[in-house]
Amino acid sequence: MERKIELDGKYTIKFNEATGEFKALRYGEEWRNLAGDKLILTLMYRLQRAEELLQEAQGMMDDNYYGHDEVHSAITRHLNGEEN
Repeated sequence: MERKIELDGKYTIKFNEATGEFKALRYGEEWRNLAGDKLILTLMYRLQRAEELLQEAQGMMDDNYYGHDEVHSAITRHLNGEEN
């Protein structure tokens, strides 16, 4: 399984769990080898989990919407990669 996080359209972090390949791209070009960088890997997993929780919260708000316009908009902007 390959995990990938894109940041601001400038950076991409890729981790292939099968091969152990872990690298950062800058504007789509290979930039840094992150193999062995446990800090970046841990942050990547935490960020992905936080995004999953935001998606879950957004779904709950969609199902039980009671005028939470600002929170709903902020979550949607974040999930779409827009500035808040």
